[in-house]
Amino acid sequence: MPRSCELVKSVIGKLTVAFAIFPVLVGVAACGIGTAQQLHADPPKFSNLEQTLNIDLTKVDSDLAGEVGDAAAGANGAPGQPACYNLVNNVNFDVLKVIDNFIEGTVMADVASTQDDINTIRQDVANFQADIADFANDGVPGPAGSQQTISAMKNEIRRFIKAINGTITKINADVHRAYIIADGLATRPCSGDRPEDQTAQPVIPPVQ
Repeated sequence: MPRSCELVKSVIGKLTVAFAIFPVLVGVAACGIGTAQQLHADPPKFSNLEQTLNIDLTKVDSDLAGEVGDAAAGANGAPGQPACYNLVNNVNFDVLKVIDNFIEGTVMADVASTQDDINTIRQDVANFQADIADFANDGVPGPAGSQQTISAMKNEIRRFIKAINGTITKINADVHRAYIIADGLATRPCSGDRPEDQTAQPVIPPVQ
């Protein structure tokens, strides 16, 4: 088998991690390679990473709904409770201990892991491009379909980043609303009980 075909099978085997949801034809005629879906891939796939962040969003949505329910009782809560009791013990607990802890722990870790995966895939694409350039410098034709494959890979990375950042935007909006709801109860005599008085509101950075 030509060296160029061995290169394609080796590189695409790694890159299938990201593109198992998306068939990419590379060197079919020259190398006898089928679609990316036919190759064995190691997790995580882009589809799995998107699902992970969507699960995170679903949990934050649910936690926010729980806060909304608690806040409906007002700052004090049930009749006879001390001033600000519901805000301090229930609403702020929802914000600071339930939502914030999940964001700072699980969600931030998931986003960081996703960024690492994006960086790895980008490097694989760059290595593939460098190998193709080496062939050209040696006067050897590159694998059939290699440029189309590189373009498809880059397009899929861009699509994935847009989807992930859309989910991150929704999670950040939920967190901001959670703080706004608590702040709405933190009026006199509870003006010193805003969640921001205890910690800064977390903001998840977008992936690049």
